[in-house]
Amino acid sequence: MATFRSQAPRHLAALFETGKQFSVYMAGPGVNVLKFTRFLPRFLKQRMGIRPKYHIFWFATSQGLAVAISSTMAVRRLIDEFYKEAVKLKYLEGAHQLYLGGNKTKLTTTLAALMYEYQSQKGIRTLGGSVVSPTAHQAASRMLAAR
Repeated sequence: MATFRSQAPRHLAALFETGKQFSVYMAGPGVNVLKFTRFLPRFLKQRMGIRPKYHIFWFATSQGLAVAISSTMAVRRLIDEFYKEAVKLKYLEGAHQLYLGGNKTKLTTTLAALMYEYQSQKGIRTLGGSVVSPTAHQAASRMLAAR
């Protein structure tokens, strides 16, 4: 839980830094995390011809895997298709949208509610995401210090 409390603000800062368009989905209950998360950059490159800048943050809850992605409008328009394709490939059993838009307050509120449901499991990786940049790390440190 301590790891989650220290990592979540860093990923939130990275979400804000990386893009202005956000999506939050609940994936699962069954998810092959490794295949699912590695599929996103491949999918985007196939659909867009480039590997766009994005940030993904995911964590386990009792309902499944909460997944937040930030990027551009072009990426946001592909997210629903990304989940449908991931289901077809059996990387996850299903997914439903919790938030899609460009409002940082709604993103924060949605993720905060889900974070209360975080469930750590011994011996299983229950949170992760893209690499957090040094500037996002510093922004998160300032947010945590202000509390």
